Amino acid sequence: MGARRNRATRLCLAAILAILVLPRLAFVALSAVFPFPQRLLERLADPAAAPRVLDRDGGLLAASVGPDDAWSFPVPLDEVSPRLVQATLAAEDRRFYRHCGVDALAVARAAWSNLCHRRVVSGASTITMQVIRLLEPRRRSLRAKLAEAFRALQLEELRSKDEILTGYLNLAPYGGNLRGVEAASLAWFRKRARDLTLAEAALLAGLPQAPSRLRPDRFPERAAARRGHVLHRLVACGHISQEELRTADCALRIGERTSPNWPAGRVGAPHAAQLVRQMFPDKSLLRTTIDSRIQHLATSALREGVNGLRSAGATNGAVVVIENKTGAVRALVGSCDFFAEEDDGQVNGATAPRSPGSALKPFTYALAFERGICSLDTILADVPASYTGYEPENYDRAYRGAVPAREALAASLNVPAVKLLREVGHHSLHAFLKELGITTLRRDADYYGLALTLGSVEVTLLELTNAYATLGRLGLHRPARLLETEPVAEGRRVLSEGAAYLVAEALSGARRQGAPPLRQACGPSLRMAWKTGTSHGYRDAWTVAYTPRHTVGVWVGNFSGRAARCLLGLEAAAPTAARILDQVEADNRGDWFPMPDSLCSRPLCAVSGMPPGPHCPATVAGLVLRGHSSGRTCSVHVAARIDPGTGTSLCPRCVAGRNYVVRVCESWPVELAAWLRRHGHGDGLLPPHAPDCPATAPSDAPPRILAPANGQTYVLLADGGGEQRLSLKASGGTARLYWFVNGSLFATGSPLEPAFWPLARGDHRIVCADEAGRSAAVSISVK
Repeated sequence: MGARRNRATRLCLAAILAILVLPRLAFVALSAVFPFPQRLLERLADPAAAPRVLDRDGGLLAASVGPDDAWSFPVPLDEVSPRLVQATLAAEDRRFYRHCGVDALAVARAAWSNLCHRRVVSGASTITMQVIRLLEPRRRSLRAKLAEAFRALQLEELRSKDEILTGYLNLAPYGGNLRGVEAASLAWFRKRARDLTLAEAALLAGLPQAPSRLRPDRFPERAAARRGHVLHRLVACGHISQEELRTADCALRIGERTSPNWPAGRVGAPHAAQLVRQMFPDKSLLRTTIDSRIQHLATSALREGVNGLRSAGATNGAVVVIENKTGAVRALVGSCDFFAEEDDGQVNGATAPRSPGSALKPFTYALAFERGICSLDTILADVPASYTGYEPENYDRAYRGAVPAREALAASLNVPAVKLLREVGHHSLHAFLKELGITTLRRDADYYGLALTLGSVEVTLLELTNAYATLGRLGLHRPARLLETEPVAEGRRVLSEGAAYLVAEALSGARRQGAPPLRQACGPSLRMAWKTGTSHGYRDAWTVAYTPRHTVGVWVGNFSGRAARCLLGLEAAAPTAARILDQVEADNRGDWFPMPDSLCSRPLCAVSGMPPGPHCPATVAGLVLRGHSSGRTCSVHVAARIDPGTGTSLCPRCVAGRNYVVRVCESWPVELAAWLRRHGHGDGLLPPHAPDCPATAPSDAPPRILAPANGQTYVLLADGGGEQRLSLKASGGTARLYWFVNGSLFATGSPLEPAFWPLARGDHRIVCADEAGRSAAVSISVK
């Protein structure tokens, strides 16, 4: 009896052991024969994603469907709302964390239910089995079900529960071409999956069961019923209370589906998204440097500014904001409205080449400061000038005579800028602009000539703003950076800190800070350096403003190129630039550039701005570059011998035997002196040289006009076939002669070198003067 009992016990234990071990041995054997495909593991870890453009914080700016025409934005589990995780498990697999890939209880329940109904009314697929089906779709059959169960058991041994659940949430279908919870959240609710409410989570969790039949936009009643079922499952699982169920069931209105790309049309950066896609076509995930807060305020400020100008003929604009320290583009607004077809809104104004007007002048001054050609206080001549036929004019067609360099730059005077560029050299400015990243300089320097400083080349707003950002970094150039994942460039010095600081000082003076457009747009407490530009013909209005931290560039105009009188940089673009910079710099109002060690304060002549000489009546303190600024003392104040009888000045050759007095006079360049005399500012100027001074050599002879003859009359031909010009020629004088017509400088040249003046009706007085102040004059008449 005992032997039989022991034998039965052993048989029972052997049976139990066989039941427990043999399936495991069979599973191991089958796994060896049919290993889990590596490609499926790779796809689970890295699901196919639709191309996305993100802001610096990972927020969606723009997206497009992937190669399979599906919207899919995989996210990690910690970026999914916990409510959605609970709802998904409650709806699909409440024992997910307790089974090994196949839920035996669910299988038994489904088999009994199907047997009772004599048809398939219930499935037993776990989330793991559904992941297998999503990774490797098969036609539904018993064989396919067994294969899914086998693969599910394998997957559970290879990956953790959280990894499997993450894969499901990123691969599951949510209606139409939406795959994964992130795309579904953006499409149905315009928010990230991490931000879903309980009601929204319940709706999404119910969709994968039958995504086409339950689409909320097409079958809202079915979707609502399914959501209610999920909410009740959450109550049954103990995740929510009855009160939460009632609140959630009434909280959600099911509306129309939108594109998961929706932010690009509202708060996003569509032009920036397009630009980075063009620059990096092989990358599906692009995390840009765009700061959505700055992008939003830049867009709002631009729209507000342009809307105020529409009635005057301006319809569009663009904004670029660069973080100086890193070169990161924190905002790029290409137009007021990307979707406004009537205003060509899809044109990217940030990268479209346009004429910058005077916005290039600071770079001419930067080179002049760098080379010691002038300082902030050096006097520049704002008088009529001609350079082999090129005659620059100021915007208001007025002249101011003697102007300190800081005022000439701040007032954006054209004539002093061209004169300064002549000393700097237009080849030098051409090379400097290329160093600053201006790629639109496709011709050689001679093609642009001296007009380069006035904007004779088209530039893009992005490149111009980054060039100013170099000034904001005190001469350290970095390329503009559009991807947050790109390393910050080390930077390359293209300008000394001192020269860049002097430019910032000129562009941020107290009078400029009080300019009406800036005062109206921002508070006086924010100090900024800023420069405007207006293209020829009123087609483009520019302003670039910067502080040590940020640089803001604004362009306003019409993409069609249509002119409008309102397109003045100061009035059309400056208020918008100031408003944006004021908001961006809200927490940094007191900071400014520290003065570099390369600068020092030095006494300067209060009149000429040069180092004082022995005859300067007064001095002021001024900033100059150590070792770079010119050591020449003031050449304007001279002690002159004056004949009290004639009032003329005497040189050593003619002073013998004459009475004279010594008086300190101002000896300005001849063209400036002539302008000052003509406009009633001749007091204190060096008087003309004594005409009876004995000449000891032919080269000492004063100028003599050889043509035209005094008193000559000319007649303009009615059918002249073009402009008629008169040859002006003189001999004698110093090495350089100056031709004035009716008091305005027309040309400069050497003795016997002809200048050609375009004939104009009327009576004209033509004067030829040399550098010693001697002159000759003739009068002619043109009929």
